[in-house]
Amino acid sequence: MSLPLLGLGAVEFEGKDVPASEVLKKFGWEPIELQSKEGLALLMLHPSLDLQLHRECIFLIGTAWDIPVGDTQEVISLLDRELDAIRAAGEGGTVAHVLPEDELSMNAIGLETLDNIWDLFETSLRMDSMQARTKMFEMAKWLEESQNLLD
Repeated sequence: MSLPLLGLGAVEFEGKDVPASEVLKKFGWEPIELQSKEGLALLMLHPSLDLQLHRECIFLIGTAWDIPVGDTQEVISLLDRELDAIRAAGEGGTVAHVLPEDELSMNAIGLETLDNIWDLFETSLRMDSMQARTKMFEMAKWLEESQNLLD
């Protein structure tokens, strides 16, 4: 619901789905620009909202590609440690990321994000369960809505 205020995502306007940025332009409104403090606040308000989907998808990807359970659990552990780092930053103000900055998904360029989305669809073809495929689609949709696809 907050993505349109940032000029991101799509909204229903005059009976059609249109990019939020177009609606903002139509009314002469500028999108809200979040600073690091506000972005961190959004993460702190919903620290597990997207992480559960991430955990489920990591497990499903591991299963689909026959990755050893220990390796899959290590990736989930990295995710949990990153969440702990974000929570600690909320208290002290500085994020000590678990992974190097260039490996964080928030630093991916548009083509890398599109490649990740493609990989999710490729992985979903290895899955027999419609529920598992739906989770991969939800993750692809999350990436499309939350990552920069323009560079």
